[in-house]
Amino acid sequence: MASRSGTNLEFDVPPPPDDGGIDALALGRLTTARYNAFLSNMESRNAAILEVLEQSRNALTARIGTANLKRFREFSRTERASNYGLGSLAHDERAPARLAAARRASAAQAAKLMQEANLKPSDLRPLNSALLQRVSEINARTSRGKGRLEVVSEAQVPARVLKGNPYTVRKPPFDGWEWWYSWWWDGFGDDPEFIHYTNSQSGSVGHRSQWEVWDAGGWDFYTLSVHSSVGFWLKPAKAGKLDLWIKNRCGGARYKVYWYDEAGWSDFGDNMFSSWTVNLSSGTSDEDETPMWEMHFNGPNDEEKTLSGDIVPPNTVGWLHMTTSDAIPANVWTYVKIGTYDTHQMLSDDVSLDSIMKNRWYFEEVHYDTLD
Repeated sequence: MASRSGTNLEFDVPPPPDDGGIDALALGRLTTARYNAFLSNMESRNAAILEVLEQSRNALTARIGTANLKRFREFSRTERASNYGLGSLAHDERAPARLAAARRASAAQAAKLMQEANLKPSDLRPLNSALLQRVSEINARTSRGKGRLEVVSEAQVPARVLKGNPYTVRKPPFDGWEWWYSWWWDGFGDDPEFIHYTNSQSGSVGHRSQWEVWDAGGWDFYTLSVHSSVGFWLKPAKAGKLDLWIKNRCGGARYKVYWYDEAGWSDFGDNMFSSWTVNLSSGTSDEDETPMWEMHFNGPNDEEKTLSGDIVPPNTVGWLHMTTSDAIPANVWTYVKIGTYDTHQMLSDDVSLDSIMKNRWYFEEVHYDTLD
């Protein structure tokens, strides 16, 4: 077993067009401070989850017995390593049928092993369910939302906003960008495949991640959180609450999950979350977040299955609306960040699992004005 983690922060916040006495480096320091707070929160959660995982592994060993558990694991690993006794099936026209038959035989042998140990899969379900519930509680996302940022339809956007006066319209390219991530896994597996889509020139934000686990282990955990945003400077002619209307277009919001129940006693949980985020530099209590989409998979209810699809169809146009709670000053530069916050989590016990989350969006227009 192993435990690995990875983190990174990158951003570019250039000064406003005429400098305006704004310390752009101060924004960088604020971003770094928020990143460090994010990491501290993640480390605390990971430590709590690791403790629960160890408790569950110990409980599983106590219920099954050390010798039986070793026997089950070795059987599962040997079956997988030998491709269920078939070796390579390259260029074998009968490969699908042969593999299906071999897997059925392997499942029958796994059931026999449990029977010889005076166990049945239902004996382990309470342990599995308790662990999934406890990890879900620890790792639940705490929204920073304050109720001001909302998802709206295009029909809800007032005509006066779209007319361009008094509202100012900002389109790509934007001025700056920012992204950071943190991932951690414990058990058997590999580091995630990860790319981010942050691009201030196109207004693109989001990420794609893939977790794979093909080794038998006693509860393996994986988690990845990603922030991605673009930003721009504005200097309103009059003070007031900032009213933002943000047009976005879906570049791809998809999931794909494959699982195979190795031995009939397996279980897993796979969760994907995404939120919209908006943040200002004006010193107001302005950071806000609102849910975009989420997907949850638990099982296995089938021996082998692949699920995939679009959560939001590509090219779907949407809008966000937010009015700040506090006023921003007139004739002073304020930096606005708009983006996404994604989380991809997996918990697996003796399940071959391949999970892909993709969430890419383009910010096409930001209409803004200050309200009296």
